[in-house]
Amino acid sequence: AALGETQRAQELLRKAIALDSSVLQYRYHYGRLLAQSGLYDDAVVQLTSCIAMDSNYIPAVFQLGLTYAARKKETDKEIEIFSYLIGRIPSGEITRIFCSRSASVTGRWEIFPLPNGI
Repeated sequence: AALGETQRAQELLRKAIALDSSVLQYRYHYGRLLAQSGLYDDAVVQLTSCIAMDSNYIPAVFQLGLTYAARKKETDKEIEIFSYLIGRIPSGEITRIFCSRSASVTGRWEIFPLPNGI
């Protein structure tokens, strides 16, 4: 999306949240846009708020993990999130890819055991 479109979408989502802060999808999409714009700290705030509203909202949990990965400074939180997601969606290939990335960065392969037979 063009920069102007992204900024306009962020503005509309900010207004939507101000009008009804109980809609977690507003916070989720706003958090995604902030992360895509490199505003990681702001994205973490929105995604964490979204998860506080519904801890089972997997898209927000996954996006928070991606945001921590992009920030490259809180590997433990990144690992914690992707470990949680593997437990929730064990067949999720995307989750496994990011777990592998986290393990390779930290050297902590033991926290992501391979399934039996591999």
